[in-house]
Parts: sequence; structure tokens; C-alpha cells
Amino acid sequence: MRPKAEPYQFPKAEELVLEEEKPAEAPPPPLAEEGGEEGPAVDIRREEAAEALEPEPEPEPDPVSFAQIQAEQIIADAHRRAGEILDQARLEAESREHGQFMTSVQQQIQDRLTELGIAHATVYGRVKHPYSIYRKMYGQEKTIEEVYDLFAFRVLVDTVADCYNVLGVIHDLYKPILG
Repeated sequence: MRPKAEPYQFPKAEELVLEEEKPAEAPPPPLAEEGGEEGPAVDIRREEAAEALEPEPEPEPDPVSFAQIQAEQIIADAHRRAGEILDQARLEAESREHGQFMTSVQQQIQDRLTELGIAHATVYGRVKHPYSIYRKMYGQEKTIEEVYDLFAFRVLVDTVADCYNVLGVIHDLYKPILG
């Protein structure tokens, strides 16, 4: 019966010898034995062991390419900021226009109600919230051009009869649109 051989012990990184330091006639590494059968040859080279143990060095950035990337980022940030400033200016202009429109409509309704003797009416107006407009567009599958109620007006009165009278006045001033 053959004596059972010890399993091959891999050498530590410090014990490995560089390829050029190995003698030319170095014997191949021993075969691993399992259960008396010969296994595949295990050949670990110094270079492979060193690569496995050492992390890859990070390449240093080329100063020219780094400066170019930084310049591109500065330009992109400037464009983005300019776009934000233009968007803000556009929103402020639209907000002023909406405010003027709202004031004009509120005044028209208030004047007409005063002419008809409904003196205790208070008119409120607002621009509808973008999310409610989005929900309407999504739910009814409409485009923004098909949504006509971007503004809302509320008229508070004292009696139910005044409420119906105000509704009639509003329908006289502004033609209702179905849908």
C-alpha cells in the first residue's frame, strides 16, 4: 500500500521567487494527491501572485485632459444656470400676466354683480395647481391645449338664490365650454 501524501501547501507571497531568479532547471511543482490519485499540476508564478495580492494602481489623470473636462463642466454649469435664469424670468413674466388676468376677471365679475344688486358677493380667483392639471390631462387623456380650466374663481354669497343668480351672471359673461 502506498503511503498517503500530504496535500500541496501553497507558498506565501514572501516565499515565492521571481521568474528571473529561478534556476533554469527548476523542477515543476509537485502534483496534488487526493485519495491516492494524482490531481492537476498547480503552477503559481510570482507575477500572478503579485497581481493577485496588490491592487491595481489608479492611472494618474493627464493634466491636459483634466483641464478640458473641468472646462466642459464649467461651460455646462454656466449653460444650465443661464437656462434656470431664463426659466425663472419666463415664470415671473407669466405670473405677472396671470395676476393681471385674474384681477381683470375678478373685477369684471364684481362690477357685474354690483350692477345687478348682489352687493354682498366676494370674488376669489386662483391659478389651478399644476398637479391637478396633470391629473386631468392623464385621466381624460387630454393635451394641455385641450385643458381650458387653468384658472378657478369662487364667488361667496349670502343666500342660495344669490348663488344661482351669480351662476347665471357668470354664464352670461363667459360662455360655458362642455367637457
